[in-house]
Amino acid sequence: MIEEKEKISVQQVVVFRLDDLMYALPLANTVRVIHAVYITPLPDSPKVIMGLINLEGKILPVFDIRQRFALPIREIIPEDHFIIVQTKNRTVAIVADEVEGIRNLEKKDLVTKDHLTSKSAYVAGIVKTAAGMILIHDPDLFLSDEENRELSKAVLEMKKDL
Repeated sequence: MIEEKEKISVQQVVVFRLDDLMYALPLANTVRVIHAVYITPLPDSPKVIMGLINLEGKILPVFDIRQRFALPIREIIPEDHFIIVQTKNRTVAIVADEVEGIRNLEKKDLVTKDHLTSKSAYVAGIVKTAAGMILIHDPDLFLSDEENRELSKAVLEMKKDL
């Protein structure tokens, strides 16, 4: 799929860490980065949703990427960050241990999803760097259609209770 590779290769990404692993999100989807804040639990939401935060009056779900990528679960600490991301369905927060910054993708270093032997539904590709591999996360694919419905229903139920 050359079109996808060209699209990704001209984009900038926001690189972040979870444990010792590097991940990236398209800069075009990234709204801002904030320090971690208290997360309000959201009953009956998908397991990959940690809860909700209030960002300047907007209620945002917090995605647990650790769970999605089978990393050890850990408590959020004050040094963590939330990357605020716009998906096709909603604005969300993604937890990061550390945000390294913006990086330009080099076409020669990119391995697209189509060329991976072990395909992940949540990864758009992998970038090889001198520091290691960076998994490029596709925020639009983070939740399945069913999980999106569950999240919308859980948020609606919480709003009714307020």
